[in-house]
Amino acid sequence: MNVSTVTRGAPVSFPEFTGERVYMRRFERGAPLPDDLARWQETVDSMLVGVESDGPCFLMIDQMYVPSGKYHRRPGLHVDWYWHDILQAHGSPGHRPVPGHQPRPQPKHGPERKAHEAVVLAASSLGCRAYRGAFEGRPLDDGDAAHIDVSGLEVVDMAPRRAWICDAGSTLHETLPELNDTFRTVVRLNVAGWRP
Repeated sequence: MNVSTVTRGAPVSFPEFTGERVYMRRFERGAPLPDDLARWQETVDSMLVGVESDGPCFLMIDQMYVPSGKYHRRPGLHVDWYWHDILQAHGSPGHRPVPGHQPRPQPKHGPERKAHEAVVLAASSLGCRAYRGAFEGRPLDDGDAAHIDVSGLEVVDMAPRRAWICDAGSTLHETLPELNDTFRTVVRLNVAGWRP
């Protein structure tokens, strides 16, 4: 039996939309972000309210124009896997990032999971839904969870401009199509050493 958790975090604001894309940049909590990411400091600080970890953090930023009815990020029920900085890969073999982020090449095999890691998500528009509760089965190696029955789980629409704290490898969620043409921002933090 697995448990999908999602916790409402602090309000979040975003800097101006520029079409910026950043993939899994390491930073240390309590230290300023690198100069090229300084405009994201307030966003990141807000997202980390209530998160208790002195482990490394990893920042993903994805700003994109999304037409009405289209998906910004990965559609379908899935989980976000653990990030392994040394391998420059997510914790389950075969997972590939969104094109355009240009990460380093991924290894063929990596560790299945770490002991603890939180994923904190925030977006500028409603575009994601999570599920809360116990479920049977295990997501596939690429994070796909389409085979998992979520009919008995609580549905949580992840309101925009708010941090949402999830558990890496077990929080079931899915991207929703945009209702209107929008310039959308998504920020994700992988926070090592802590489980919500």
